[in-house]
Amino acid sequence: MKFIIGTILFGASFTFIFLWGYKRSQYLPHDWQTKLLKKSKNRILKAFEKNKRLSHNEINNICKSIKIKTIKGFLNIKNIEKFTSTLMKNMVDEKLVITKIEKGERVYYKI
Repeated sequence: MKFIIGTILFGASFTFIFLWGYKRSQYLPHDWQTKLLKKSKNRILKAFEKNKRLSHNEINNICKSIKIKTIKGFLNIKNIEKFTSTLMKNMVDEKLVITKIEKGERVYYKI
């Protein structure tokens, strides 16, 4: 009898812990998001030091190569277009870069 009750309690607690961990793993923790953001911003600024002019496609390629190591493995950016456009809008607002459109393509210049 004790064995059956123990097995049921162990199964219930294991199921609860497994489901709670799975649900929790679906969300990206805030510190991982900020780490990705800082790393990509630093890489873009380093690229601006080498070259005063970067196109939007070059910035996309820089952000595609960025990965951080987490508990679950390596993490990279899923929606590159949205991420880079938001990041560059923030950099324009901080007055680090300016935007121009040349030949139908967005080009960023370092100030």
